[in-house]
Amino acid sequence: MAISTLASWWGHPDFFRAAIAVGGVRALGFATAVFGGAYFLSTQTTDPVDRRVAGRLVVGGVTLAAVYGLLQFAGWDPFWKDLKAFGHRPISTFGNPNFLSTAVVMVLPITVQKVLAQPSRWAAAGAGIVVLIQFAALLATMTRSSWLGATAGLLVFSFLHRPVLAKGGLRALILLVLGIGLVWLWPSITQGRGVSVLSHGSALWSGIRGASLYPSWHQRLLIWVASLDLWRDAPWWGKGWGAFDVFYPFAQARWLVWPTLAGLRTHANNAHQIFLEFAAQSGGIGLGLFLWILAVGGAWTWFHRRTFQRAERGAAAAGLAGFAGVLVDNALGNVSLFFTGPALLAFWTFGQSLSDLHRDPVVLPRTRTRRGGAGALAALSVFLTVVPWLRFSEEVEHFRGRRALEKGDSALALTAFQRAARWGSDVRFEFDRGNVLAQRSREAAQRGLPHETFERAKEAVAAFSRAQRLNPGYDEIALNRSAQWALLGDEGAAFQDRRFAWFINPTDKGTAFHLVGHPLFRELRITDKENILATAQRFFPFEPLFYRAWAAELEKAGRPTEAASAHERVLRLDLDDANAWDALRRLRPGGIPAPLREARELLRGLRLENPTDPRRRARALGLVLVLRGLLPDFPLPLLIHADLLLLDDKAEEAERLYRDFLSRVPAHDGARRNWNRALRALGRSPTTPLDADDPRW
Repeated sequence: MAISTLASWWGHPDFFRAAIAVGGVRALGFATAVFGGAYFLSTQTTDPVDRRVAGRLVVGGVTLAAVYGLLQFAGWDPFWKDLKAFGHRPISTFGNPNFLSTAVVMVLPITVQKVLAQPSRWAAAGAGIVVLIQFAALLATMTRSSWLGATAGLLVFSFLHRPVLAKGGLRALILLVLGIGLVWLWPSITQGRGVSVLSHGSALWSGIRGASLYPSWHQRLLIWVASLDLWRDAPWWGKGWGAFDVFYPFAQARWLVWPTLAGLRTHANNAHQIFLEFAAQSGGIGLGLFLWILAVGGAWTWFHRRTFQRAERGAAAAGLAGFAGVLVDNALGNVSLFFTGPALLAFWTFGQSLSDLHRDPVVLPRTRTRRGGAGALAALSVFLTVVPWLRFSEEVEHFRGRRALEKGDSALALTAFQRAARWGSDVRFEFDRGNVLAQRSREAAQRGLPHETFERAKEAVAAFSRAQRLNPGYDEIALNRSAQWALLGDEGAAFQDRRFAWFINPTDKGTAFHLVGHPLFRELRITDKENILATAQRFFPFEPLFYRAWAAELEKAGRPTEAASAHERVLRLDLDDANAWDALRRLRPGGIPAPLREARELLRGLRLENPTDPRRRARALGLVLVLRGLLPDFPLPLLIHADLLLLDDKAEEAERLYRDFLSRVPAHDGARRNWNRALRALGRSPTTPLDADDPRW
């Protein structure tokens, strides 16, 4: 892991190095804490009494977290009354519902094993209640990957421990029936807070098979294909352990040209798939080492599979089954194994379960080496206690600053963000601090205070620059800093920042307009202009402005044939562009293409028709069909066709055409209003208030 970070740092320019170093130090600290802690705990708790105590602490801790999560789900939280970061989904003490669900997946087979192993019915009933509490918390998290992971874990446990499971078949059957009943009754007993497992799963399946856009699924696809690109870019060592979120936005950008994915752009800090995570960050070598660890554990488990069938090995079988469930959970979209709490729990249990099969306890010899190791572990423990506490304090200050901003207290917010950023280790703190300073500079400019505007803008630029050093992949940082450069009078820096922001996020049409219309755009080399305009045309193929600009550049470069083709493309999108008609006459002495001339006459004829007269409306409908055939890329005939169908009370066909038109011209208010009318006619909820009576051409 350290080698992958160093290789990435060495192989990238200074612009990325600070972010790679910060992310690498954090990730290596995480790996040391998790893998070192898991190794130490699993090899030193070899005494049977120690193992039982550790197991009870783990199961008891997760159960208490599950109870707290269920209280949050019910709407009662004694500690964080106003914190509903995930709606009704409980976060318990983990800070994320997906982490709570992973902890439950880990311990659920262990708790089921306790039910089977209890000597008395009452003790088994008590353990069964704990199973139901954990299962209810798992349902409340609404984490489908964890539901499948829990299922996989219980199946592995039933395979490893099947003779004991068969002997306690009645208890297992009762648990199964109660679990199915809880799933079936979940929406009704939770008074609408919980969702049906079947409906939640079918919604996902609808997205998987392509029947509809399902954001959580399609966003995972976007993250996965971008992660594969990161791996392809550095197949052996990866992009650096801890540097995923630094490079992900750049890999994501090229996939945003797909309409399905364009609206799902995100700042992912993980690959949301454990094997892709290792591949993208540490390359084929890191992925191979991780697979080797799993292969050794799997081979050891298979070699001792008969040992797991004995009653005294039930806890080890359950622990390995829980780890298998967590692997499935993280292979299907969860990211919990890359956060300290769930990861330490999972890998400790994995190591503990394997070490339980070892004949002799694995202990360090009583020598100076052991004393030195104990001292190093103590120092590491202090370090790993102090650092998380400082990080927690920073998060508290950041949260306080966000709350102050919501209340309009920018002074308190700025103070809180400055306290949060005193260690300079998180992009969010510096970014929010820069935003507050930018707001103050804009307010000073509006009040006509040039000196204060200059000072606040300079401070904002400094804060944004620190944020960019911590993570260059945020287009928002460059975009917001560009506005402050403009206030400082540095148009060159402002233009370059906007250009960089658009490189990361090419779906931002406003930034593309600003770049093409900026005076400095004309000073770029022709190849740079071509790259910018070609990207704009690829992402916004129905926007004539970018073809107009390219046609003008081609004319200046003395390329008349290509310029004529660009002007022709403009007319195929906007027949009313008089400049394009003039340019085409000038550049094409042989004459304007017949389809364009015919389409222009058809459009003139359409505009003379009266759509309120049924007979003339029928004639207009015929004309618009011919026009659509001549110029299939021309958006306006789509709108006219939809309007005519809506006047004929054919709302279903009209709604489809409005949707097609708005996918090409999203900012057309008249089309959106008429689309809402069509939706209402179909008995569906409109997207915006209806404030137009008649179609507008």
